[in-house]
Amino acid sequence: MMISMQNRSALTVVTTFPDKPLKVLSSKSSSKSSASLRARQSGRRSSFSSSSFRIVRAAGAGGKGEEEKEENSVELYAGIAGLLSCAVVSYSLFTLKQTGCGLPAGPGGLVGAIEGVSYLGVAGLLGASAYKKTTTGSGLPAGPFALLGAAEGVAFLLLVAGLYVSVAHVLEYGYIPNAVPVEGGKCA
Repeated sequence: MMISMQNRSALTVVTTFPDKPLKVLSSKSSSKSSASLRARQSGRRSSFSSSSFRIVRAAGAGGKGEEEKEENSVELYAGIAGLLSCAVVSYSLFTLKQTGCGLPAGPGGLVGAIEGVSYLGVAGLLGASAYKKTTTGSGLPAGPFALLGAAEGVAFLLLVAGLYVSVAHVLEYGYIPNAVPVEGGKCA
């Protein structure tokens, strides 16, 4: 924050934050505000009213910036992709629990490929969330329509469900199935 005095009756406060646009707060009131500022600078208490300030847009700081719009669209697409991946993984876990095998390969291996990419997407969500949690203390941002936050939450639920299905599979069948079906195996 920077405070500057332009003559004795005008005060300008410029604040900059890394994720917020530049704001210029300006007061052109009587010497009461100037006296109040001098009292604050010297450490004395005063009745300084913030209602005498007005917000003035700085040049180039109007509305949402391009970077913020781009970040929102990335969060939107990541949230949609994350939720779609979570849906495929949840169906795959359900199928694995019921049949002992994952999803079938499908025509040209397309279904199996989607399943594999979805598992990677959920793992990526979990990794990004864990990294963000350890570096900043909070998880992923909610994103537009809270889609990214929802995908993150569902991914953690799927982690628990995956552990349950793996333990149940080992107890029932004695092994964890391969990611790629083995020729002549149960899931081939």
